[in-house]
Formats: sequence, structure tokens, C-alpha cells
Amino acid sequence: MANRDLPTASLVESEDGPPAAFVIPFYGDQEFSVRYLAEAIEGFDNQTDPNWRAIIVDDATPRDDARKYLSKIENERPEQLHVIRLPKNMGHGHARNVAVQCAADNGYPFIMYNDADDISHPRRVEVVRAAFSANPLVDLVYSTFTAIDENRREIPDNKMVATNQALLALQRSRPIIGQDAWIRMGLEATASLPSSTALRTAAARACPSPLQTPSEGFYQWMHVSAAGGSFLFTPEIPSLYRVTTSPSGLSHHRQRIGVEQFYKNLVSVRTAGFVNALRVASNRGHWCSNHADMMMTLFYLRLAENLAEVGQTVTAEDIFKKHLTTSYPALSTHLTDMVA
Repeated sequence: MANRDLPTASLVESEDGPPAAFVIPFYGDQEFSVRYLAEAIEGFDNQTDPNWRAIIVDDATPRDDARKYLSKIENERPEQLHVIRLPKNMGHGHARNVAVQCAADNGYPFIMYNDADDISHPRRVEVVRAAFSANPLVDLVYSTFTAIDENRREIPDNKMVATNQALLALQRSRPIIGQDAWIRMGLEATASLPSSTALRTAAARACPSPLQTPSEGFYQWMHVSAAGGSFLFTPEIPSLYRVTTSPSGLSHHRQRIGVEQFYKNLVSVRTAGFVNALRVASNRGHWCSNHADMMMTLFYLRLAENLAEVGQTVTAEDIFKKHLTTSYPALSTHLTDMVA
């Protein structure tokens, strides 16, 4: 077994042992925010393994009704629902890191990400706990997902964006598992969505989420894998993943910051995640740094393809041209024409 830069796995016992922790970043700025969060909590209440806690990080919620709802559920169920309030909006990555630290402080052995508009499968805690218990060298357990609309109606695969269709196809045919998952993640596709992903708390704490969004999950999971962590896929517990069916076809986050800025941020976070994974794996002696340029080229090629699939052709061409101009000026014209 290759050396690891991760803490030794803590014991994950039966449902009578330490609780599992759901991690929920929450920014209530829409009229549907409270309803979505209530449905997420209902999903926790439906768990077959009742030994869980929910850590809800209020990321400076602006709406009064959402703040009142948080106070209400916190007062009614203080032992099971922990609400942490941030003084200013910091984004999902920071909110998740705060929740992970809370889970570590309370001795919760593993965390399960659950965005505030998504819903966990009723057996999620049961299956994830059993997976970690049976596989002490596994640090990340993930499942698949079913897309739903604003009213919890299932959305057919062909109505989803191309990247999510590709992710489902990958999970059904060749899921990313085992060690060195970061290589396939960087050169093929991200392994999972946040609301389908669970990590040992020690690994999540050792490999924190970046502060920039989106794709903060991609960055963290790449780090966990490059540090020696192993991935396990449990397809029997698909999460319900909420997508927008608005005429614009844009997620709320994308609408708030703008499409162009959203994809600029995505490129920045994913590039930083891949570079960091290369560094971590190389420092472990588990990857030859002499191959870094080749790996970065393949990474940028796949990222450009992903962006082109969602209509971001200009962004795709731009990032690849910049990389080629810097690393391979002699090949720049030829390979850029191939991507275009």
C-alpha cells in the first residue's frame, strides 16, 4: 500500500456509536429557500440509521423568513440540528470547512455533504457507515444521483446539461474508484456531486475545500486522492439533485454571479485543484514531476471539451491557447486548431 498523507482512519462503529454528520451550507436569499431546506431535513429524518447530526452553516442569510426558520428548528431540536451563523457571506467552501471543523470537534467520524436544496437517500447514513466500517483505507464514499425539478419531479437524463449526462454515463459504466482517482478525475470527469459524497472527517479536515466557487468539491476530492485516499462507489443510494427548469436554464448561483464569471471561477478552481494534486502526489513520490507538462496539457484539453459541451466555446479556446502558448509554443497553432 502506497504511503499516505492522510490521518489514520478513525473507527466507524454501528448506529450505536458516534453520530454521522450531514454538512449543509445555507444561504437563504430566495422565497423557496426555506421549503428546500425543510425538504432536505425531512430526508435526514427518513434515514434508516437514525444516528446522525446535521450541521447547518448559515452563510449570512439575507431573508428574514429564512433566519426565523433556522432559529425555530434550532430551538426545537438543539441536540440534532446544529446551526452555525457566519457574520458575512463566504461561500460554500468556507461554510463546509466550518462544518467539518465542528464535526471534528464533536468526534463525528464521517461527514456527508448535502446542499440545502438536495435530498439524501433514506439509506444514506446506513450504507455509508457500513462502507467506511468495512473499508478502513477508504476515505471517500460516493453515490449517484437522480435529477429533480423545483417540485421534486424527476428530470429525464436527456433534459440535463451535457456535463451531468456525461457524469451519469461514467458512473453507470466505469465509476472512478480506488487509489489515484485524481488522475481520472482530472482527465475524464469529476467523480460525483457534493450531495452524493461522504468523507471521513479527518480526511475532510486535512484536505479543506477552497474558498472560491464553483467546483470546490472537485478541488477537495482531488486533494484527498492525491494524498493517498481511496474512493468507493455505492450506487444503491442515489441522492435527489435539484436542478432549475427556468427558461434561462441557469442555476441560481450562475444567475447571481453571471455566466461568464461562473465559468471563469470554475476554470480557476479546477486548474488549482489539478495543480495541487500533481504537487501532493509528487511530494509523496507517487508521481513523476517530469510528466507535469503532459498531464496539464491533457487536463486542459478535457476541460476545454467540457466547457464546449455547455456552449462555452470561447472560454474553452481561450484557456487552451494560453496553456499552449506558455508550455508548447511550437505546437500552439496546430493543437489549438484541433481543439477548435
